[in-house]
Amino acid sequence: MRTQISNRFLPGVSLATVAALLVLQPQAARAQGYVGTGTVTLGSATITPSANTTTVSVAANSPSTTINWVPTDTAIGGGAVNFLPSGNTANYNVANGTITNGSYTVLNRIIPTDATRTVALNGNVNSTSNINVWFYSPGGLLIGSTARFNVGGLLLSTSEIVGRSDGNLVSDSRQFSVAGTAGSQSAITIASGAELRAEAMGKSNYIVAVAPKIEQNGLISVRGSAALVAAESANFAIDSNGLFNIAVTQGSTVTTSNAFSHTGVTGGPDAAPTDGFRRVYMVAVPKNDAITMMVESSGALGFAVAGAANVQGNTIVLSAGHNIADTG
Repeated sequence: MRTQISNRFLPGVSLATVAALLVLQPQAARAQGYVGTGTVTLGSATITPSANTTTVSVAANSPSTTINWVPTDTAIGGGAVNFLPSGNTANYNVANGTITNGSYTVLNRIIPTDATRTVALNGNVNSTSNINVWFYSPGGLLIGSTARFNVGGLLLSTSEIVGRSDGNLVSDSRQFSVAGTAGSQSAITIASGAELRAEAMGKSNYIVAVAPKIEQNGLISVRGSAALVAAESANFAIDSNGLFNIAVTQGSTVTTSNAFSHTGVTGGPDAAPTDGFRRVYMVAVPKNDAITMMVESSGALGFAVAGAANVQGNTIVLSAGHNIADTG
């Protein structure tokens, strides 16, 4: 596009000055995957935007990374913030492919101007098998029908992630906690058609969703364990067998509708015997009044066993009002 300037409309201002003023004007954001601006606040990573894609490369010596994202959509009220539009992609990798840690965790804190608005992820999220990708947004997360996630591990939360005193997100024993706002009605909704996968070989893979309200209508496929937890605050630990201990410290206050509903498919592919135990945990804990857990017959729970019929320990764990102490 050509811009033509005539100084007859700008008396007393030279063309050189006008050119300088134009340079100083805010520039339109480059097309990228995430529609917003990210700032690394913990650890070390490089954020590279390109056509419809955002690439996050974590430093090899940075096992924990936190990125604060500010969406471009700054409206107050309205529908969901379309932070990752359909067809857009976010990729996570280790810089230069040099791996010095067994696993990496990247926390994406997405805080809209109106923090009560839901944030929608409708595109593709990919990571190498040794990277766990976490998302937090206080007003809710909507994983849209066109979303496709293929990651090493995944956490979706509307409660703030509580890190260790040394800044790491996950302890050496793979423990982490989430702490929510009292009385929050925020939800994690996985729409019909959405696909969330953590299918790399090994028992370290997990998919976790924790919020006062959980709606799982899509596909969750994990080679390790999956946990869907309707609560405000909870402590999680993953043992060496890939089993979860889940202690809910503040239950959900959602009572106007089901705090937990499941019409989708949650499970995983068949696995080699060395993969050990696998679980699907579904937990709904009330803070005061009773809440409802709805597992619809239209959905499906469980792991495929084709080619792995000798695998022991594939179990579905349902809990309404109780913590999970899973010793295998």
